Amino acid sequence: LNKFVTKEKFDLVTCIYDLVNYLETYGEWEDFFKSVYKQLNKGGKFMFDFNTPKRLADWNAIVYEQSSDMDYVQKVYPTVHERVAINYVYYLKGENGKYHKTSTIYTETSFDVQNVLMALKKAGFKNVELCDFNLNPLANPQSRNKVHVIATK
Repeated sequence: LNKFVTKEKFDLVTCIYDLVNYLETYGEWEDFFKSVYKQLNKGGKFMFDFNTPKRLADWNAIVYEQSSDMDYVQKVYPTVHERVAINYVYYLKGENGKYHKTSTIYTETSFDVQNVLMALKKAGFKNVELCDFNLNPLANPQSRNKVHVIATK
């Protein structure tokens, strides 16, 4: 994710579903923002969302879904240093009618909204808007669980 490089230039780059939170260090966030900036045309926009440190601190959940051929369990564990561990467990029905289990653990990391703004400015973005889900400006983004960003080159 942080090595986004192509010869093409774009008017819009998006990164949704808090994927940026999967980058584990602040340096990786900075490198990713720089890579995106280089891929944008002048006036191009980078739109993304991220879970804030508040969300990660408060996030302790179990999600369970079931269908005829799959069961899915997601367990979120708060850890330290503005991180969470997310354990995904799938029970998938095979051709023989038996289920087999697969699992993966990911971590999400977040940084203070002001630090994210600094990293975007450092990458070269001139105008950065912090928004809610409907892309309305936020008065107090630190109080939010998720922030949507529109950064313009």
